[in-house]
Amino acid sequence: MKPELVLANERVPFNNYPNFKVYDLAYIDSNNTMKKTNRQVIIDGDNVVSIVKKRYCAIPHKLVYDTAMTIVNERNIQVVERFTASTNDNNAFVMTLLDKTNYFDFDKDRYRLGITLCNSYDYSLSLSASLYLHREICSNGLFMPIKINVPNIRLKHIGDADKLIMRYIDGIHQLIDRRDVVLQFLQKMYEMQLTPKLVTIMMKYMPLQVLLKYAIIQGNDENDIIVKRNTNVLDVLNEYTYHFTHRQKMNSAVAYNIQRQLVGRLMKEATSN
Repeated sequence: MKPELVLANERVPFNNYPNFKVYDLAYIDSNNTMKKTNRQVIIDGDNVVSIVKKRYCAIPHKLVYDTAMTIVNERNIQVVERFTASTNDNNAFVMTLLDKTNYFDFDKDRYRLGITLCNSYDYSLSLSASLYLHREICSNGLFMPIKINVPNIRLKHIGDADKLIMRYIDGIHQLIDRRDVVLQFLQKMYEMQLTPKLVTIMMKYMPLQVLLKYAIIQGNDENDIIVKRNTNVLDVLNEYTYHFTHRQKMNSAVAYNIQRQLVGRLMKEATSN
């Protein structure tokens, strides 16, 4: 007789979310005895969404959303919701809250400031939030580097759920408080003219075919580079984002991570001048 998997010890960890349940995963052995495993089963609604280790502290996607919406309402922020859900049968959750009334125009190019929220049931994403700029002309996004985010907003699903949520709440408030840093960055990138030195920096992060639109590149040294025309750095960042979202089949998580590194390096260069 093959062991039969069974669910045991039903729990509803969040009273306001009764459809989110956690069970211990067990099995019935050949002696008809129930044996425990070190795994738990997460059920959201009618779906089994994940099987993870017992120490994994799963947080309902709806709780992540409701918590963020409570905060933005308290802070009198009107939002436009963009929901990109679900990989692996709804295991991963990503939502971007864009400021509905607070936007910024540069040469008829409109940017909205936002916060991106993430959560998962299967280790794929931490419970996190990050600052975000949304370019409306093509719906591309510019993620801010970790440097200007709050370190404790990227939370592993380990420990006490209530404490995780409290840290998440505190982190979102801190992100909202740091919105001016993002706006200063945006203005700086718009004012910053592309130079041979900046091209050498960008070459470490983006494909040459993107930079060749703006510069003649004959080597890796500044003296080997000629900028073709007056171009601001924000234009080049937008071109790079367009490249990996539209032209090149590239894993978005990898691409946005590279983008974060590049933006962080450019911020460092901007503040040193």
